[in-house]
Amino acid sequence: MSELLLSPAAFAFYLILVVVNALLGAVAIMTWIERRVCGVIQFRWGPNRVGPFGLLQPLADGIKFIWKEDVIPPEASRRNQERTPS
Repeated sequence: MSELLLSPAAFAFYLILVVVNALLGAVAIMTWIERRVCGVIQFRWGPNRVGPFGLLQPLADGIKFIWKEDVIPPEASRRNQERTPS
């Protein structure tokens, strides 16, 4: 069992796992910094003040996305309205 965990294939898997997690963490941190800076510049409540250090803003965005409803005006063509991006 130990030789399987120390094989070259296992080492490659561990290396890929570390690199992918590092990249995901870096992207998350850069997104957080970008949103904080934009919030300070624009003096918005969202990314600057939601939760501790603005860390709950992605959660608030997710909730807003789930509760967002599509409104189709009665005069509009339903077929065309559903094809366009919202």
